[in-house]
Amino acid sequence: EVLDRFGYVGSIVPHKGIHNLIEAFNQMPPEVSLDLYGSLGDAPEYVRSLRAKSRHPGIRFHGELEPADVPAVLADLRCLVAPSIWRENAPLSIQEAFAAGRLVVASKLGGHVELLRGLESLLFDPEDVSQLAGILMRLASEPGLGRELALSIPKIQTLEDHTQSLFGIYQEAVYRADQRAAKSL
Repeated sequence: EVLDRFGYVGSIVPHKGIHNLIEAFNQMPPEVSLDLYGSLGDAPEYVRSLRAKSRHPGIRFHGELEPADVPAVLADLRCLVAPSIWRENAPLSIQEAFAAGRLVVASKLGGHVELLRGLESLLFDPEDVSQLAGILMRLASEPGLGRELALSIPKIQTLEDHTQSLFGIYQEAVYRADQRAAKSL
């Protein structure tokens, strides 16, 4: 199985590097698709320029997602692309993709590098369109590569598990404070 449905979820503004993603995706075979989700009204001139650059028949602009719809969209994609050309901290979209068991191809900047530890072959230099195109092409043409790489997707804690973990930390802090208060009496 090769990866045939790629996507982007986030702001559609210049510093997110979507222009590089579209330029790279224009080189892909026609049977693969790229679904772009994000507000089309935040930077309308940029969106117009992206549409004008989109020559691949599988590039589709969907507009903004409701947060509750993100898991279903990620479940439908095979790979998320995070092509930012500025230093991201810890993008929620990457963590959401990992929680859905989806691979992420990302620019080699900021928090992307830390989040994709163990998946370094999916990182590309932010302005290197040919490197990005090469990674996407490999995923779309090498049977089993996506499945093999998916074994290295980091486990993301569920919200419930994270909440329980935080609750445990607070319980421990309260217990220690009570112990110190009891000793001072």
